[in-house]
Amino acid sequence: MLSIGYRSSAPDQEPIISREGRHERVHQALKYILDLIPTGPTSLFPLLAEEFPHKRESLNAHITYTKNILRVLEYAPVLRAQVLNIVVDKIIQIDVGIRCFSLVIIRLTSREQIR
Repeated sequence: MLSIGYRSSAPDQEPIISREGRHERVHQALKYILDLIPTGPTSLFPLLAEEFPHKRESLNAHITYTKNILRVLEYAPVLRAQVLNIVVDKIIQIDVGIRCFSLVIIRLTSREQIR
């Protein structure tokens, strides 16, 4: 069985669980729920899409969310096309945002050089 990332804590306190350990527990719970409810993936996808980090969120937030949403495909393969579409769409949105920002910087720089 996978380690769920316990770290030692004082004997009278609850154990401290690492971020990876929490992710593992969420995946185990989600898999269990989806095994119980055959129509679960239909309800799950809108939630996954809604919780996708905004394009201005940190790189770490995007990487973590993307890794975890792709991991969901291991036990909910029926969502494969939808999840891959949302991931690609979000990547394109970020790329377009970077390109637009770059164009603004170039325009501002060229205006300053003209002055």
